[in-house]
Amino acid sequence: MPRRRRFRRRYIFYGALILFVGLLAYVWFQRTQIADGFVRDELAKRDVRASYRIAKIGLKTQRIEDVVIGDPTRPDLTANWVEIDVVPNGLGARVARIRADGVRVYGKLTPNGLSFGEIDKFRDPSSTAPFSLPEIFATLTDARVRLATPYGNAGIKLVGQGNLANGFEGQVAAVTDGLSLGGCRAAQSTFFGDIAIQSGRPHLEGPLRSGGLACDGFSVGGTEQRLDVTFSDTLKSWTGKSEFTANGASASGYRAASVQGSIDFYGNARRNQIGLDIAANGLRGPDLAARSAAFEGDLRLAQTAQGMRAVLTGDPQIRALRLSGSYLDPVDKAARSLGSTPLKPVLEKLAAAGRQALKSVDLSAGLEAVLGGKGEQYLRLSGLRADAASGAGARLVNDLRIVKARDGWRPQLDGEIRLAGGGLPQAVLDLKPSGGGFAGQLRLADYGTADARLALPELAFRPVRGGTALDGRARMTGPLFGGYVTGLDLPISGLWGRGGQLSLWNTCQAVGFEAFRLSSLELDKDSLRVCPASGSLLTVGRGGAKANARVISPDLSGQLGTTPITIASQAIGVTLAGFDADRLKVRLGTPESRTIFDADRFTGRFGKAGLSGTMVGGSGRIGNVPLLLSEAEGDWTLKDGIFDLGGGLKVADAATPDRFEPMDARDVSLRFAGNRITAEGLLYEPKTGTRVAAVDLFHNFADASGRADLSVDNLTFGDALQPDALTRLTLGTVANVKGSISGTGQIRWSGDSVTSDGAFSTAGLDLAAPFGPVQKLSGTIRFNDLLGLETAPGQQLAIGTVNPGFEVFDGLLTYQLLPGQRVKIEGADWPFAGGTIHLDPTILDLGGDNAKELRFEVTGMDMAIFLERFGFDNLQATGVFDGVLPMTFDQSGGRIDGGRLVSREGGGTIAYLGELTYKDLSPFANLAFDMLKSIRYRELTIALDGDLGGEMVTQVKFAGLQQGEGAKRNIISREIAKLPIQFNVNIRGPFLQIISSIKSYYDPSLLIKQNLPSLIEQQRSLNEVENRLDTQSDPDIRNALNPAKAADVQPSESENVP
Repeated sequence: MPRRRRFRRRYIFYGALILFVGLLAYVWFQRTQIADGFVRDELAKRDVRASYRIAKIGLKTQRIEDVVIGDPTRPDLTANWVEIDVVPNGLGARVARIRADGVRVYGKLTPNGLSFGEIDKFRDPSSTAPFSLPEIFATLTDARVRLATPYGNAGIKLVGQGNLANGFEGQVAAVTDGLSLGGCRAAQSTFFGDIAIQSGRPHLEGPLRSGGLACDGFSVGGTEQRLDVTFSDTLKSWTGKSEFTANGASASGYRAASVQGSIDFYGNARRNQIGLDIAANGLRGPDLAARSAAFEGDLRLAQTAQGMRAVLTGDPQIRALRLSGSYLDPVDKAARSLGSTPLKPVLEKLAAAGRQALKSVDLSAGLEAVLGGKGEQYLRLSGLRADAASGAGARLVNDLRIVKARDGWRPQLDGEIRLAGGGLPQAVLDLKPSGGGFAGQLRLADYGTADARLALPELAFRPVRGGTALDGRARMTGPLFGGYVTGLDLPISGLWGRGGQLSLWNTCQAVGFEAFRLSSLELDKDSLRVCPASGSLLTVGRGGAKANARVISPDLSGQLGTTPITIASQAIGVTLAGFDADRLKVRLGTPESRTIFDADRFTGRFGKAGLSGTMVGGSGRIGNVPLLLSEAEGDWTLKDGIFDLGGGLKVADAATPDRFEPMDARDVSLRFAGNRITAEGLLYEPKTGTRVAAVDLFHNFADASGRADLSVDNLTFGDALQPDALTRLTLGTVANVKGSISGTGQIRWSGDSVTSDGAFSTAGLDLAAPFGPVQKLSGTIRFNDLLGLETAPGQQLAIGTVNPGFEVFDGLLTYQLLPGQRVKIEGADWPFAGGTIHLDPTILDLGGDNAKELRFEVTGMDMAIFLERFGFDNLQATGVFDGVLPMTFDQSGGRIDGGRLVSREGGGTIAYLGELTYKDLSPFANLAFDMLKSIRYRELTIALDGDLGGEMVTQVKFAGLQQGEGAKRNIISREIAKLPIQFNVNIRGPFLQIISSIKSYYDPSLLIKQNLPSLIEQQRSLNEVENRLDTQSDPDIRNALNPAKAADVQPSESENVP
């Protein structure tokens, strides 16, 4: 090649080189302006607002400081400085590395993805490729991101280096003030972990701590979880897992001490699927506790136009669930309300078994729940079962769906619930949807205790207006109203109201039973017509149970021990509190020995201790006991099979005519226990209220035997009380009784045989008898038939004084009381005036109007003692008398028929020691008185005839009269002594005054008046005697010869004797 050409070429080359070098020099020196212009052009082309300062432009490294992208007031990105290393890339260059300090990025999460504001404009607007991280090696020393999301704001700090698209590693710290998602809000949460980016997909791993989570009615305490999450390269979806623990959780008053588990999840801003394996420990609530609860399943969340829709499926389990016994309080309340019925022990057992089961129950089921959003919302439980540690178990044979309706959640079930074991009844509840509720049947196998059973062979139910209608039958055995019922057959017809109130039987029902036992009472199989008194017969609700039944005309029969019994009533009102029987009639025993008990009204109350009540208008008779009971009133109790009655009644004699008057029985205490009646009380005379006797009685129904013990303690007779107030048998027999008696008696019966006896004593009794007043009557009378008032022979009574017309003392009566109100007098003796008076044996009929005859024998009566005893101070007499005094007593009174006292042989004397009774006697009378002042008789006879209470005729006859010692003797007396003189004196007057009259006829003036006329007549015929008398010398003779002046010495009513 020519040299010139080679030179030219060199020149061109060097020139170009110089030009290029110059250009490069120019570019180099103008690199900042060039770069700034380029950047501004790019920013302007993308419409990005930004400010920066170019601190360095190099061949490899560019440095920009004070970078602000976006609105300066609210920038999307700021950085203290950014260094960018570029490397050739073909004809261009590419960013190989970025280093930055103080980077602050502000972004937000939208349904379209993650956005960082103005920074998003650096993407190719024509590109449809999703967001992806650039292939840049980045070194971040203090990079922070504030991310706003629909769920809350998050702050992120990032330190690390590596290829942002693949290979970046660093540490990240994130914090949130609070996140809200699906009605739940999480408290402040922090994350400190590692970040790594592989294939454009960021991966975070580290601990995530949260102050807690609160949802609607649900909250979780502080949590700590190990988070492992990977985002897609577009950051629009994620997947990961978390193992967490929480410091407790609570919901509507229920809480768990701790919660732990793991969560697997994947999804995006619109849809998420979460795998759950969660366990909670130490569950507590107002009325429950559980050792643990667990759930393993899936939760699908989908954001729809109508909101978040959640679908939860899985297998919830609860272990060792302990429920409060208060759930069974309504059963206890019902048991208390239904006391005295078979339902009480059955419900008590049910409650006890239920409480035992509720102490530890394992629950398990399959769950599907669809909530929120559009479409059907429901809960579905399948295979639900409860297994208690007690052995009780319940299971749901079919699925249970609970569907949300406009008016709330409604259960839907078509299947069976079975219950058995652990002391609970074997029951099947068959449910079918019907009318917005359930219809079906409940079948309950025979269930209860050893003493009480309940079976529901069938109980159908169906929804009706106002609640659920019930229709079926129940059979029960157990305690009923203090007794025991077997095979009680009850029709069930009623309504279970929507308010929870159960109303049964609003019409009359036929209620049957196989047997009923109350203590030793056993009723035979029967059927009763039971009607509601008003409304429903039985209601059970929040206020407890109430019953208002009326048993119409029950007529029951059975046995009381081995004794037949019938019970009838006009009607019996029954409530759960008690009963009220009208016109109760009870008959015990056989017709030969029947105990009768009637009551106008007999009420009872059911209590914890047994039955109690009142009785009004009671009457009856115990077996063949000859006592009639009436007007009984009092209170009664029935406890532990023992019937007690306390009160008062009237007691009357069952015999006709009455042997005793009706009496009041007070403080009566009657007990019926073990086929035996015992009773005690006090008998009072009703008019005066005088206590008569205490009674202690028992009656054995097994053999219809018994006894009644009577005790009389110092029963006092007087002005207020006389024996005829107690027994009419004393009428006409005794009166004016004063004194007291004491004693005991006993009445015994066996079958139709009745015996009685007793002994009663008095220390001193005064009375008026038909034969005269009696004083100080004493002794003991022993009855061998108290009711018949009969005794054995040889009964004795001491008689202090008796005065049948003459008073006698210290007698002893021996007698026997015979049947038919007759008294057999075996004899009676009295000492009398040195002798005795003896009552001859006889039989007196006190029950009729027959005359009662008594014959008294007087033996050895000494006239001197007689006069001394009866106070004849002016008379002296001697002589011993014997005689008889026959007495007859009848309705008109008593009388002496043919009474006669005769002096014994030898006669006696009578002397008057007093002064002349009448001062105006004639001289002749005075003369006679002096002559007869002392006489001797050979024979004296006293005859008595007449009424004891009326006029008595007493004839006194003297024979063989002579002057006695101390009498004046003169010619007249000497002449008189020669005459055969006999005195006959008749006295008429009340018998009780005879003794005082005797004083008058023993007065010589009486003798003078009765005999002086005949003496004067004889004197007149003796003229020769009169002529010899010297009347002047003897004033007494002179006075005797003047009879006109003499006065009567005897009452005019005395009978004149010729």
